Amino acid sequence: MKILVVLAIGLCFLFGANGDKAYFKMKKEAYYYYEHSREGEAFKIVESFLKKYPQNIRAQNLLAVFHYWNGDKLKAKKILEKIVKREKFAPALELLSKINASIAPKKSLKKDKNKTALKQRRERIENNLSEDLAFLLSYIEKNPLNIVDRKFLANYYLSANDEKNALKMAKEVLKIDPNDIEMLMLLKKAGVKPPQRETAHQMPSEIRDKAIFVLNRYTRNKEFRRFINLYMVLIDKGEYIPGYIHLDALNAAVELKEYSLAKKIILENDFPNTKHLKEFQALIDEKLRFSSFM
Repeated sequence: MKILVVLAIGLCFLFGANGDKAYFKMKKEAYYYYEHSREGEAFKIVESFLKKYPQNIRAQNLLAVFHYWNGDKLKAKKILEKIVKREKFAPALELLSKINASIAPKKSLKKDKNKTALKQRRERIENNLSEDLAFLLSYIEKNPLNIVDRKFLANYYLSANDEKNALKMAKEVLKIDPNDIEMLMLLKKAGVKPPQRETAHQMPSEIRDKAIFVLNRYTRNKEFRRFINLYMVLIDKGEYIPGYIHLDALNAAVELKEYSLAKKIILENDFPNTKHLKEFQALIDEKLRFSSFM
């Protein structure tokens, strides 16, 4: 019995007490707030994590890094010294060495605190292969259907003005889920068309033309549900659809109060910027905002 208790405590220490598994999730969230100039919230997230996992060296090092980026080298140095005293953690040793080399006894250096913080922020953004990014890039490569981390990376690259990699991640998300509105909006703002849907088979032209004829009939008869069902079949098969059919689909989606679908139709098509379309967009955005609070 004693052996089992000791083993349980050991496993808890390895996988629970240190919180290594939870660390990367916490770090993504902290990075997000720091990148959006909400440093206070980023610090609170790391400090809250350390209350739960006080022995987690990675989190301690992250807190030191944030203080360093904020220009508070002395506070960062104090945390790093505690880390390396306990364990020769390579990232902590490297940053501590950098801080020791840069700290000088001159009081005049305090005047440059803000400039130093800004310079270090720029250095951090330029170094887009940080420890966390390297981990995430390696992780998504091994998990081709992971959407959450790809979306995080798309937004991270966007905040770092790295549009090329942001668009790359957005396209990867849309290959997994072509209906992801956030990534469709990202591509739309950049003037980039979404990736084509992969289709194994295409309809013979006579069947497609008949389907278009039926869609027109559904529109005249205001059979919006039947229209949307057939329209989505054609879309999923990657068939060519005339522009006016997409407008009819937009109208049908609004009539059915399927505002997420309506938003997706707008994002996937280059409609003329008419007064009617602007009214549709305003209505859809209002309904989606309202639904997000429900």
